[in-house]
Amino acid sequence: MYTQRPTLISTVGTLAAAGLLTACGTATGDGSGAGSGTVDTSLPLTGVHWNVRDLTVAGKTYKAPDGSHVRIEPDGTTSGTLGCNRFHSTAEIKDGTVSFGDTATTQIGCPKQMMAYEELLAKALGAGRLTAKVAAGTLTLTTPDGDRIALTEEKPAPLTGTEWTVTSLVRNETATSLPKDADGKAHLTFSKNGKEAKDGKEAKVTGTLGCNRVSATAKITDGHLTLSRPITTRMICPEPVMKVERALLRLFDGKQLTYELNHRGLTLTAPDGTGIAATAGKTATPAK
Repeated sequence: MYTQRPTLISTVGTLAAAGLLTACGTATGDGSGAGSGTVDTSLPLTGVHWNVRDLTVAGKTYKAPDGSHVRIEPDGTTSGTLGCNRFHSTAEIKDGTVSFGDTATTQIGCPKQMMAYEELLAKALGAGRLTAKVAAGTLTLTTPDGDRIALTEEKPAPLTGTEWTVTSLVRNETATSLPKDADGKAHLTFSKNGKEAKDGKEAKVTGTLGCNRVSATAKITDGHLTLSRPITTRMICPEPVMKVERALLRLFDGKQLTYELNHRGLTLTAPDGTGIAATAGKTATPAK
């Protein structure tokens, strides 16, 4: 829905020539694009966010950077992050193996060490038919040459009980990164009042706007929440931080917000198209 920095999408052919992706699989299914891969659902690895834990190539193991992951949908549509670049592909799952089709990836300039890791991971994913083993929340993909990708399942974050760190301000589906002085400082937590977030009961929201502490109540229904008038402290902070605070405060005081959860991401959007994007941090202690 949004990006925090400009990216370019390139097809696998261009990337192979550039050395980032080396023959990342062969086209699967009928080649019609997303979801064209064949999926054998007897192997329970679809619909799961698989974090890459490490990559072993020629006997040497490389720890994966934070955020490196793969997700295969039930229709074969595949997406993920190599390290800092995102990718989209299709997958064919058959007889205990996985193979990936033509791949498109962003082209973000990353640190040299990161790019070296991305090239190794892309080559492993595109090595042909990978043997897949799933056990106790782990997935191991092994190439025909014996290289191994070790992945672990990451559960989606619930709306309530999670500390959501604000990462960007959103306007009409376009996100703007926070100023450096405000980055990582604003966060909100919705307490676990009521049985489920969707039951319409009131929950308590607490956190910080970046400088000042805030508390309010939140009425949560399917896909929507309404924040009451906030109670805040009264400190004055540098203008970049206060600018973010003012944007956050506009979400309170009775507006019905649309919320969208995307695994460990959350967006809150007001009727005028403004809002925030946040990522899940630590799990909060449930309210008494």
